[in-house]
Order: sequence, then C-alpha cells, then structure tokens
Amino acid sequence: MPLTSLILYGCQELKGNIKDLPQSITDLNLVGCKKLEGTTLALASCPELVKLNTIYTKIVVPIPIDKQHAFVQELAGGTLTEETITEETKDAFLKFIAYDSNAGALQSWLESKPWLAELVTPEGHEAVQLASAECRKVIADQLYFMGRYKLTSGPPEHKSMTSVVIRAIDYFPERQDPPSENQYVVFKFMINLLQFLREKSERVDNKLEPEFVIPVIDSNMVDGKVARWDMKRWASEMNRTSCTSRCTKMVLFATFYYF
Repeated sequence: MPLTSLILYGCQELKGNIKDLPQSITDLNLVGCKKLEGTTLALASCPELVKLNTIYTKIVVPIPIDKQHAFVQELAGGTLTEETITEETKDAFLKFIAYDSNAGALQSWLESKPWLAELVTPEGHEAVQLASAECRKVIADQLYFMGRYKLTSGPPEHKSMTSVVIRAIDYFPERQDPPSENQYVVFKFMINLLQFLREKSERVDNKLEPEFVIPVIDSNMVDGKVARWDMKRWASEMNRTSCTSRCTKMVLFATFYYF
C-alpha cells in the first residue's frame, strides 16, 4: 500500500530535502523538523498532496499548498487549453519545472498538453531555459530535433542538390565530444551515403586540426551503421528554415558541426 500520510512532528535531527518524498503523499506534517530543507515547489510531483504543515522548519512554501494542489490538478487534468490557461497557472508551471523531482509529472503533463513546453515568461524566457536538467531533457524530447537541437528559422547557410546546412542551438552541449559550453552549431544534412561517409572520415577519422577544419561533434552513425531518422515529424520545421520540399523528403543522412 502506498504511503499517503507522513507525520514527522518534532523530528529535530532529521536531515535531507523534501524533494525526495514519495509521490503518493497526501498529508505531510513536518512541524519542528529544523534540519529538513527544500521548497514545496519540488513537490508538484505529488498530485494529491493537500495537507502540509511546515511550522518551525527551513522549508520554503512559495505557493500555499491548497493553491499548488489546484495548479497541479489543472495541469494534469483534461480541460486546460492554450486559450484557458491563466497567467497564475503559467507562472506556477514555470516554477515547478525548475526542479528535477518534477520531471515525471512534467512528462505526463506534456503528453496531453505539448504546448506547455513552449510557454514563455513576460520577460521572454522560454520554458526550456528555466527548466532543471531533468526537466530540460523532457522538454527537449518534446520540442527539438533528436531531443536536443533547435533548428533556427531563416534561409539555410548553404543548399545544393545533395546537402543543406542549417544553424541550430544545442541545448545539451555537455554531450558533445568533447564536452563543451558552445551551444551554437550547424547541421549538414546529406542525401548521399558515400559522401556522408567520406566527409565523416575526413573530419573525424583523419583528426584534422580544428583551427583549420570545422570539427564534427555528432552524427547519426551508430555502432558503425547510419541511423535513418524519421524526418516526417520534422518536415514542417525543415520547411520553416526555407529548405525545399525535395530536400526535406530526401534527407537520410546527417553530420553535425560546430559553428
């Protein structure tokens, strides 16, 4: 039976962060737990949490628990739309995704409301920019090519009969080889397998000097085989970057470069 009520009244020596509490909790009494830390925003993954007492603790409660419960229920429910969401709910959502512990909840919210991933603050900050590392992964899987790259709008940097070069932003530069802080990259989509293999070999296998030749940081070569990405989902995005429909349909192989 899942744990629903947790009474830790007076546990003054109890240490830790409340973000690690079971998601099944509905009633939480932490009165006097002076060494516990954290914020109740990290408990948006506890959809039925309706009673909370944090008197004489260091725990921060930015949103009263009854209101937080209402926000979480609204985000998880089936009636919320882009047209009906309030500024208060938007603000709560953007605060919730700043905590890794809410990544699972975020995943379920986006399954029925993918548009949440594209919310922006009045100051222009995107959800992915405000998200914690784990929540950023969830959002990137929903929004970005290969769950990582945001293709930029505008005409391609280069276009020929056999390839298209497009700028992009890498939201996970730490995954680059080697890891980097540089988010600005370009994609080179190629339709000829032999040209792809030759270019990859010239730039990777031959270890050309990066000062003179733009290095490859990733490719769709997996275990010695070229992985064929389903481009159907990204056709509209590719067209938005001014690629021709012919190029969009024929992209089968890709290499990615620093810019």
